[in-house]
Amino acid sequence: MTKFIEQRVDELENQVAKLELIIHELRGKKPIEPSTTTVEDDKPLTPNQQRAAIIEKAKKFVEEKLGREQAVPDSRGSIYGPWYLKDFDFVVNIEKRTIIALCKGTKGKVRERGIAKCNPNDVFNEHIGKAIALGRALGLDVSEFEQAIQPTVAVGQLIEVCRASDNKSTGHFLTVNGINSNGYPTHDDGMYTSHYKIINDTNAQYGGAN
Repeated sequence: MTKFIEQRVDELENQVAKLELIIHELRGKKPIEPSTTTVEDDKPLTPNQQRAAIIEKAKKFVEEKLGREQAVPDSRGSIYGPWYLKDFDFVVNIEKRTIIALCKGTKGKVRERGIAKCNPNDVFNEHIGKAIALGRALGLDVSEFEQAIQPTVAVGQLIEVCRASDNKSTGHFLTVNGINSNGYPTHDDGMYTSHYKIINDTNAQYGGAN
C-alpha cells in the first residue's frame, strides 16, 4: 500500500511539472524545464508592466504603418478600387485628450482620418492614442489598445491633486518625480500627495515597472 501511494505521488508531481511548463509556454515564455521553474517566474505582470508592454506595442504599430503605402477600400464604393495612403499626420490636443490621424493620398489630399478621444476615467497616453487613431483611419482592429490596462503611480506621470475630504480636483497638476515609502507620489522638494488622479503617462518611466 505504501509503495502504491509513493507511485501515485510521483505521478501527481510529474503532472504538476507538465502543467507548469504549459503555463510558461502559454505566457509566451521560452520553453523551460520544470526543474528550473521558480516562484518569481510565476508572478503575474503588474499593471505598470502590462501598461509598458502595450505602450511599446502601440509605438511599433505606428512605426510599421508610417512610410508605407497602405491600401484602404474606397468608402464611396469607387470602381477605381482602393485609395493608396502614403503620408500620415497627427493632431494631438493634450488639453482635450484627443488625437486625430490624417491619412493623405499620393497628391497630399486627406483621404481618411481617425479620431481617438480618451475616456474621462482613463489615463491619456499619446502613443496609445496615436495607434488607436491611425488604426481607425485604416479600418484596423485596435481593440487591444482601446482596452489598455490603467497604470498605478510611477515617475514621470502627470497627476491631478485631489482634496482629501471628497477626492475632488483641486485644479493643481504635478509631475511625479518619485514614490515615497508609503507608495505616495512625491514632487517638489520631497513633498508628497496622498489624494490624486493619474492624468497622463506619456512620459512615465516604467523601466523595472512597479
